[in-house]
Amino acid sequence: MKLLALGVNPSEEALYVHLLEGEWTGLADAADALGMPAEELSGLLSRLESQGMIRISLEGSVAVVDPAPAIERLIEERIGELNAELRRVTDTRAEIAYFEGRWRQGFSGQGLSGQGFVGIERIENTQDVRNRLDELSFFSYQEVLAIHPGSGLRAETLEAAKPLDVRCLRRGTRMRSIFHESALSSPHTLAYLKEISSLGAEIRVSTETLERVLIYDRKVAVVPSDPNDTSRGALVIREQGLLSQIHGLFVRVWDAADDLAVRSETRDVTSITPLEREVLSTLATVDKDELGARRMGVAVRTYRGYVAALMAKLDATSRFQAALIAKERGWM
Repeated sequence: MKLLALGVNPSEEALYVHLLEGEWTGLADAADALGMPAEELSGLLSRLESQGMIRISLEGSVAVVDPAPAIERLIEERIGELNAELRRVTDTRAEIAYFEGRWRQGFSGQGLSGQGFVGIERIENTQDVRNRLDELSFFSYQEVLAIHPGSGLRAETLEAAKPLDVRCLRRGTRMRSIFHESALSSPHTLAYLKEISSLGAEIRVSTETLERVLIYDRKVAVVPSDPNDTSRGALVIREQGLLSQIHGLFVRVWDAADDLAVRSETRDVTSITPLEREVLSTLATVDKDELGARRMGVAVRTYRGYVAALMAKLDATSRFQAALIAKERGWM
């Protein structure tokens, strides 16, 4: 079935190979050789002739056309059919607005508590959130914007995100992401950011306290239901007024942030920054995060992010181990 993709079925191909391998001696002989009824064989011959693979004279003799141009012509015809089908499928995107309009109309007036409410949807199950993010990423064709407030992403998170990011970039979707400066202390996070940057992603780094945000094609935004506990689910926002404010926030943070290349070139993981020295000093003198955050004048979540970033930089699995490694390096 070597020619099935070109519209030549197995029976037609078997007859074609028989004709290629020997001279035509008549319908009866071919029927005996192939084990087919003569009536069926006659139909197959007509089909091969219509495909331009053989010629049948008025006297009934059969001649095989040179396979190279014959099969090449079938290939070109098939490619033309596939291109036409692809255009028809792609053109269907123009109808999305129509169906979205019907969807919005159908759910209008249900209120925020309605599961299908078009303005704000609450998703509580963590796996459902992941599935929705995969779906939004897959159907984004213009731009994906992201703010990541943490001190780095886990290796398994990066492994799951990579194929989605690469797929977006390869189809020409613009990707802009903002990471907190502390994320650069995570070696695997920094390596990942450099990799996707080389593929066309735009990455910037901020020292400000950030809130987690994802925006797809400026039509949908996803934020945590509880910024302090992402396991509690997410809000999917389509309400245009709120969406516009979230996008404006992203633009302001983006404009104030530094390019990844600038930050990563100047960062030295073998030295300690003034901020990291202050975190170490705080860890050595207080035992509660609330007290440490108060001493440094930051939110508890921000303080914990500083500590996590420092531990990642030291490759420490506990705060006690981080203190020991810092002492060995002469940082304390």
